[in-house]
Amino acid sequence: MGKLIVKVIDGFGYFLLVVATLVMVISILLQVFFRYVMNAPLYWSEEIARYAFVWLVFIGAALASKRGAHIGVDYIVMHLPELPKDLLAIFVNLLVLFFIACVIYMSVGVIQSNMTQLSPAMRIPMGYIYMAIPIGLGISSVYIVISLAATIKRAYRSRYS
Repeated sequence: MGKLIVKVIDGFGYFLLVVATLVMVISILLQVFFRYVMNAPLYWSEEIARYAFVWLVFIGAALASKRGAHIGVDYIVMHLPELPKDLLAIFVNLLVLFFIACVIYMSVGVIQSNMTQLSPAMRIPMGYIYMAIPIGLGISSVYIVISLAATIKRAYRSRYS
């Protein structure tokens, strides 16, 4: 069941990445074509490319957290014995989850208050753009919880084996 959930979340995340990338690339290509070939620039293309990039960043960051691909200083951690290394990883993951929970909690209010504010060119509610924050961080938190569970299991085994 857990692997199915991860597979569904992975598929959803990669789908959003592909869609955001396509929207960004196609809108920029259209803008270049219409500006320089047709001499009639599109008023909405830069805005949609920017919003697609926002979604790309938050979903990409979530998928990077699954792979452990975020930047970190691990020189000292690499030289620790297994149990302290696992305990430190548990502590760091709990801190990250706390931070994510705070950001998601605060972003709900931001989303609600910005649903009435419309984007300048496309006139879409800005709350939809800000939804990238809780969705991306929610996906990231699922991956961190899975990593945390694996680390706790490994620390327990190394301690009591």
